[in-house]
Amino acid sequence: MFRSRTLCGLWTIGVALLAVTPRALHGAVVVQVEPAGTVTLSGRVTDRGGRPIAALTVELVGVATTSTNADGQYRIERVPQGTFRLMFRRIGFRPHVVELPLGGGSSATHDVVFELEPVRLAEVVVFAASRSPERLVDAPAAISVVAPERIRDLAPLGQTPLLVADLPGVHVRQSGAFDFNLNTRGFNFTNNRRVLVLVDGRDTSVPLLGNQEWADLAVLEDATRVEMLKGPGSALYGANAFGGVLSISTPAVRDAPGLRASVTAGEPGTIRADVREGFVSASHLWGVRVAGGALQGNSFDRSRTDSIAFREEYAAAGVPNAHAPPPGYEFVPLRGQTTGARLGLSSPARGDIDPVRLGYGMLRVDRYLPRDGTLTAESDGARRQTGARCQAAA
Repeated sequence: MFRSRTLCGLWTIGVALLAVTPRALHGAVVVQVEPAGTVTLSGRVTDRGGRPIAALTVELVGVATTSTNADGQYRIERVPQGTFRLMFRRIGFRPHVVELPLGGGSSATHDVVFELEPVRLAEVVVFAASRSPERLVDAPAAISVVAPERIRDLAPLGQTPLLVADLPGVHVRQSGAFDFNLNTRGFNFTNNRRVLVLVDGRDTSVPLLGNQEWADLAVLEDATRVEMLKGPGSALYGANAFGGVLSISTPAVRDAPGLRASVTAGEPGTIRADVREGFVSASHLWGVRVAGGALQGNSFDRSRTDSIAFREEYAAAGVPNAHAPPPGYEFVPLRGQTTGARLGLSSPARGDIDPVRLGYGMLRVDRYLPRDGTLTAESDGARRQTGARCQAAA
């Protein structure tokens, strides 16, 4: 199966666009000009007493994620030019978020002083561990809850695995804007699909194949709850939850009424539009939500219909002696391209690959019962066309 490979640098324009204000005590940015090359970002994180803070997550959104060492220092190399969102997080401290401009051919230093912000675990309620509400400290399994601020920032991009990418014990491998492999406990490799993804209790994976099409998984920003169960959950959820469970709970229609629309655009030629509308009856007994969206973008995939193309691709990635499995090339080019040879013979591909196209739609109906009870019916469908094939799922 071939998938779209696009850059991950996306920006969002929405009807309800939100900004995050840094909450650390203070920070200073010092830029030093160096010879030609990419930017190297480094810095040191301390508390108010000047003591270094180790094991703190440092994320340059869309570029890289690292952590501080025992001296509170971090370093991110080979950062492209541009303005990026730099995020610092650790349990027990207030998060720090800053928009950081980085110029070409320079090194940048960003030091941060953090303030303690105790977390009362007894007040955090989770659901995924036992399929019933309980306090986090009483949960019988390792489970993490994604911060609402992170959901608000990343949800419009349609890259759902990035919500949990920095959680301890979670491994995310990304090879395109919407191409991810999510696993836990060090079991992340291509064919290991043992993390169950649930949206309001529904399995959203592709039937038979078991893989997850992340591009058509839209996460609402308003009051959406994301929990990551790390470790086997098969006793409650079945064999597909052997590696864990990613549970996404969207809000009831009455908790997120009205219209919301967003447009996301980026390279290479990628654009995505999402819209949803929530209606609540005058009697407040019924709620209906309709949502839909479309995506189109170019692909970084390439046809390897001759052995030279395969070697050139991997040589550019630093693997000069890579060898393709026999016969050493692909028989069929990607959609939109042709070869000048008969089927099965080696020949370079010609023409442009067709862009990736995606359309999806969702419908949710709520019936509100006395004493805060709710009956919910949901249905969704998606159709995705890549340079390799066209597929539909419901």
